[in-house]
Amino acid sequence: MTEYLHTHRRIKTEIDKQMMEEARVCVNVNTLADKLDMDARTVKTHLDIMKIDGYGTYLDEKKNAFCTEEGLKRLNKQFKKAIDEM
Repeated sequence: MTEYLHTHRRIKTEIDKQMMEEARVCVNVNTLADKLDMDARTVKTHLDIMKIDGYGTYLDEKKNAFCTEEGLKRLNKQFKKAIDEM
């Protein structure tokens, strides 16, 4: 496996882990980079590819938060529940 693919899989695995174990809907890109002991620019480059592949998307223009498609579905449910409770 190439170093690029190994790095890509490490990032995706850590995102999936945070989504499952910590019940997150999105991850902070800088925190993710710190946890993986990687430069945030490198992580963002891999997340850009994951976005193209349909794995998720950024929540803001500065690319500070990344949500998987599953995370976006959970976030949508949370918003709907909050609106229904108003």
